[in-house]
Amino acid sequence: MKVYYSFLLILGFLWSCNPISHNERLTVKGNVTDSSGNPISDIEIKTVSTTYRLGIDLTDTNGDFDFVSVASNRTEFDIWVNAKSWSDSQFYQEDYGSILYHFKNRDLGNSFILDTIQLHPKATLNIEVSSSATDTISFVLKYKSPELHYFVNTDDYISPYNYSSQNLLPGMPDYSKSNSTLQGTEATLTYRINSGEEQEIIIPINQPTTTYVLSY
Repeated sequence: MKVYYSFLLILGFLWSCNPISHNERLTVKGNVTDSSGNPISDIEIKTVSTTYRLGIDLTDTNGDFDFVSVASNRTEFDIWVNAKSWSDSQFYQEDYGSILYHFKNRDLGNSFILDTIQLHPKATLNIEVSSSATDTISFVLKYKSPELHYFVNTDDYISPYNYSSQNLLPGMPDYSKSNSTLQGTEATLTYRINSGEEQEIIIPINQPTTTYVLSY
């Protein structure tokens, strides 16, 4: 009897963790283009709830997706566009960034029609800062994250930017770092030498690889 009750408890626990609403379906539609407005095919679209995959589709040659997904019985519901996740993400395209839409409630009903989704190509931003034998430099690099999060009907927020900061004391080795970002965006390098005024440099990211060298 104890074994039987234990089995029922485990089954109940697993059922309570399952976010699928078995008698409900959702319609998900949209279009994906690159930063120039050209459609992108074979972009993976997933519907997700608490890490459970509910549905999946790929964009066609026109960049369109239109599929029916099972619904979630939770308030959390996501639509992931070209987001690398589980080992089954065989269609994830490394050359493009990712966009994740987060919905906190179901006020939008059972139809999710997204505006045209623009994916920017990924880019590499190399930053090199020369050290000095006599001066200290402090700097912060702000650049667009290749994974963007949009929250619908919620005040939750994840910054679309990544940050990298460093202090170079006199005699320290030169600084060099590669950062993953998005083409068609800008990075901001803010720095201060010793106790001087703060300086700001805008770095446009227009190529697959951008290298900026700061010497002082």
